[in-house]
Amino acid sequence: MIFDDYYLHTVAAQAVRNRLTHLVGWLRKEVARVTVNVALVRILSLGSGPARELRLLAEEPAFREAVAVTCLDFDPQALRYARGQLDGWLNGRVTYVRDNALRFASGPHRPVQPYHLIYAAGLFDYLNPTQASRLIEDCHGLLASGGRLLVGNFCVELPANERALIE
Repeated sequence: MIFDDYYLHTVAAQAVRNRLTHLVGWLRKEVARVTVNVALVRILSLGSGPARELRLLAEEPAFREAVAVTCLDFDPQALRYARGQLDGWLNGRVTYVRDNALRFASGPHRPVQPYHLIYAAGLFDYLNPTQASRLIEDCHGLLASGGRLLVGNFCVELPANERALIE
């Protein structure tokens, strides 16, 4: 019981518990904002994992019709899972890319068309400060005019005992 209470109140546990709700709300609001000026909102999910937030939003016709999504993850199983969740909802409007986010944003295969929204829910928890700032800079180069970048992070200095748990 004491262990349960400890783990449920860590910074990481609290962040993960609230992440999905926050992402869904942010994406819904930002897609509505961008659709005022463009017909198709281009979204990049860095370290997309299972893409649960996209799956929930895909049930909304207004979201489904307004977006083209790129799910980027290094883990092929995560991309397969995301495909299983999104195909049938966003058919033809999702691209699945297996790559390292640090290479994708600055590499030779970087996308030509800019994104209106780029977000990373948990990826930055695994990056050191130098990698994080470089990726943020590279992502800014991928944004369309007026585009937005959302970076989720447990905290700047995650305690060592909690970092061990997420790794």
